[in-house]
Amino acid sequence: MSSQAGWDLYHLAPPVLVLLAVQVPRRAFVRRGRLARTVATILTVTATLLVTAQAAPAGKVSTEGELDCAGFGDGTVKGLSEAEKKFLCEVRGYNSFYGDGGIEGWQDAPDWVVVTQGHHLCRVATRHGGDTGAPAVRDPGARARPAVPRGGPVAGAGGRAEAG
Repeated sequence: MSSQAGWDLYHLAPPVLVLLAVQVPRRAFVRRGRLARTVATILTVTATLLVTAQAAPAGKVSTEGELDCAGFGDGTVKGLSEAEKKFLCEVRGYNSFYGDGGIEGWQDAPDWVVVTQGHHLCRVATRHGGDTGAPAVRDPGARARPAVPRGGPVAGAGGRAEAG
């Protein structure tokens, strides 16, 4: 059994306990049939698993070690360029000494969401002459998501965006 399935089963405990706690007491003991108990159990398990699946982020959130933010060459993330890995490290604050330098609200966002937003902001910066400090790039009020730090996922030296 995978660890995720174990956590899903762990999350079943509260709804089952609530169902038992709010059960209406009866004067006479009425034994429910096997079919009724089975259906009630299946519905409770299914509802709980669906709710926990909907609450989970829709993608992988890579750790500092998986992204190889320290640069030791032991990263395990596949399918991302080195620039995208560096960008994820910066956005999530993995490069700061205490791990508190990231952009608030992006630590739990899936990798693909952060990288897609970074590419979008790099294209916006390119439209503004490559300036990642342009108001259209840096102003979170003008965008649906927070602005990224100078550099972006495909930026070269000096904070100027490269075509990409």
